[in-house]
Amino acid sequence: MQYLGGKAKIAKHIVPFMEMFYRRDHEFWVEPFMGACNTLTLASGPKIGNDIDPDLVGLFKALQQGFKPPQEVTEEEYQRAKNNPELYPVEIRGFLAFACSFGGKKWGGFARNARGDNFAQQAANSLSRKTGALMNASFITGQYFDLDIPPQSFIYCDPPYLGTTGYKQEVDHDFFWEWCRLKSKEGHTVLVSEYTAPNDFEPVTTSVQTTWLDKSHKVAHEKIYKWKGAI
Repeated sequence: MQYLGGKAKIAKHIVPFMEMFYRRDHEFWVEPFMGACNTLTLASGPKIGNDIDPDLVGLFKALQQGFKPPQEVTEEEYQRAKNNPELYPVEIRGFLAFACSFGGKKWGGFARNARGDNFAQQAANSLSRKTGALMNASFITGQYFDLDIPPQSFIYCDPPYLGTTGYKQEVDHDFFWEWCRLKSKEGHTVLVSEYTAPNDFEPVTTSVQTTWLDKSHKVAHEKIYKWKGAI
């Protein structure tokens, strides 16, 4: 499923890496910014996905309960839901708002391309493939700093990146990095995907990502960081 800033292309590389070298046995896998669940899907064992957007969380909860997304969505249906979201169930709102929008940006315009791809069908099939791996996940709606995290969990953060635009959530980055330090001190393993980080965080791996927004793209070297003071 399309999602702005999602890890669909690199999840199959970074999740095994993090699990092999940084996740301890029996740790919960916790994602405070779960997005489209590309990494959460591949993580093994018990997991918790959190997002501030209730429509996105509602979509994944509904998938656990057997919801089947539509295979066809017209632009007229998309616009009707965008203009009258209160008339639609949360799972339909979540599916239309993200899966059927350009670049996966919430209500960012009806997705289309020159090939005439059926984005609704692609997203529905993608979500169907994910559902089985997410049946043991707990989904929560809220701010990352209010999340109740089990003791000694593995926390993977993929927040809206500093200096980027178009995301639904604004993050106070100074506060966020201090929260990561605090969680590390509490005994959690904390890894963060970002382009840059404060000097007391060190990169443990780097990947190349192409991001699309407003019909333009850029290639960036994305890193995963860990606090140097962590045990």
